[in-house]
Amino acid sequence: MSTEGRRWFNLITILLSSLIALTFGSLMGLLGSMVRWHLLAARPGHSLADVDRILGMPQPTGALRLIWSHTIRSRRWTSTTHTALLYLFWTIVGTLSIAALGLTFDLDEDAGVEFPVLITDWSSANFTSTQADQFVGTYDDYPSIVFLDAWAMQKYAALGLLSLNVSTRPPEEWWQDDVASVATNISGQGLDSSIEGNTVTYTYHLKEYQGAERYASTDKVVQSSSSCLGRVVINGGIYEQGERITMPERVGETSPDFLRVLYYFLDYDDRAESFEEIWQSVLWATIIHWDQGWQWNTSTCLTTYIYHRIFLTSNLRLDQERNATFFECHTCLSGVNSDVLRNLPAENSSYVNQLLLQLGVMSEFYTGLDGLSETTALHYHPYSIFGHLNFLEGVASIAEADRGYVSGLTPEMTPESEHLVAHHTARLPMLVLLGAEMKLPKVAKEEGATPRPYVTIALQIRWDRALGVLWAIFSGEILTVIVVVAVCRRTPIPNRNQLTSAWLLKSVSMHLTSEGSSPGETAVRLRYGARLGSDGIYELGLWRVDEEGNGVEDGFPQGQYRYTKEWAAHVDAGLRWRWLRRWLH
Repeated sequence: MSTEGRRWFNLITILLSSLIALTFGSLMGLLGSMVRWHLLAARPGHSLADVDRILGMPQPTGALRLIWSHTIRSRRWTSTTHTALLYLFWTIVGTLSIAALGLTFDLDEDAGVEFPVLITDWSSANFTSTQADQFVGTYDDYPSIVFLDAWAMQKYAALGLLSLNVSTRPPEEWWQDDVASVATNISGQGLDSSIEGNTVTYTYHLKEYQGAERYASTDKVVQSSSSCLGRVVINGGIYEQGERITMPERVGETSPDFLRVLYYFLDYDDRAESFEEIWQSVLWATIIHWDQGWQWNTSTCLTTYIYHRIFLTSNLRLDQERNATFFECHTCLSGVNSDVLRNLPAENSSYVNQLLLQLGVMSEFYTGLDGLSETTALHYHPYSIFGHLNFLEGVASIAEADRGYVSGLTPEMTPESEHLVAHHTARLPMLVLLGAEMKLPKVAKEEGATPRPYVTIALQIRWDRALGVLWAIFSGEILTVIVVVAVCRRTPIPNRNQLTSAWLLKSVSMHLTSEGSSPGETAVRLRYGARLGSDGIYELGLWRVDEEGNGVEDGFPQGQYRYTKEWAAHVDAGLRWRWLRRWLH
């Protein structure tokens, strides 16, 4: 709880306690003003001094004066003394009981350590061991260095793929669970996918760490989007969107890129020595510039090609007509830069982008074939280097899932098949980042941030205690009202108008004066009661009586009442049984 919050809490607590105390005090004052009339009427007679003290009893100081006079000065105990003592005790205890509200809440202090927010350090050599200043020659001057980085990233991608799968299926069937579906926060890793038209987009929020907590960053976001165009090879003929493409007599450097790559794939089938090379492999390739370094390509996009040969009969022959699926995928990255990836050297951004985009085909080089000049080559991936953790798992089953081996291929490629392949090509770069964040070291998001000890104060309201205390106070008030009303049920109570009390006291002075008694005479005894007037109406007042209380009616008979002739406010004696009568006058 903040300092401002504690101030408001103290203010509200004090206001609530004051309100309850004010309510209880007002109630006790009202009940005390009722009890005093019962006391004045209950005994045979009271001295003038006692009358004065009893009339002042509703105030705690007045009750204390009455008790002091009876017990200390006069050394006598009467029913009036006991009533005043009980009234004073209950007023004090009831008011102080409001302090029990303090037991209904706790202020818990929680001491701990606030850890700084950590993010992944992308400058680690475990992510990429190659620096930009090492790229000084052509592509073939340093393939081993690039492959070391590619191998490390493929391991991160495999780790990311494992983290996304909580399936009960065998690994070779994982692709059926999540690859071909639009998912949000896949497996809780913060990896979201969406489809818009022919484009599949994966969005990954980099993670931030604080203590044992891990959550997605709001400002560090990387996106990968891919769109794939599917073609079908049927009996050696190539079909795009259901239409057959006319093949040139010879594929050369002026031919479209997809034909140059497909020409290599078809030649790969011719060179295959076993069905295992053809059937169980999905070829994933891209065209590279063999004679240039990585720095030449600053693009954040790449076109790759995916090929899988299909046998339509169980009588397998290597020399039978070719049937295959062939996809051309265009994939783009955004956010792979030093602004998003902390400590990634800006000069290495292009290298990392290209490495992530070419990761799926980072296995073998091939060059020297017709259609690929000396300055270009294929970078391709002919087999699964991680066994069943192939990043193209499921692509080999597209024909089986959409058409079936027995029924034969059709010239049209379904959008679902194109989306499935686009899921693979768009997701792979995100898998690298996801897996790398699990292993790479972390640095503070704010420079120089260190663990900081703290103490927090939390307010906990014990509602069971609060309800118990409030119920006890309320029950006590109700019980007090019932007792007072029961005791005073036979005594007419003057209304709350102060002029009534003033006229009653004035009647005392008038009686004393008419009877020749001095107001200070100690032998004079007064009693609250009723006298029958000549007009048949009972008059309420403080009357002078003898020691036995004679001089007023015995009790309060049924009839019409008024306070005095001078104060002709009539009271219906029939209402004396109702405690609400004091509000009716």
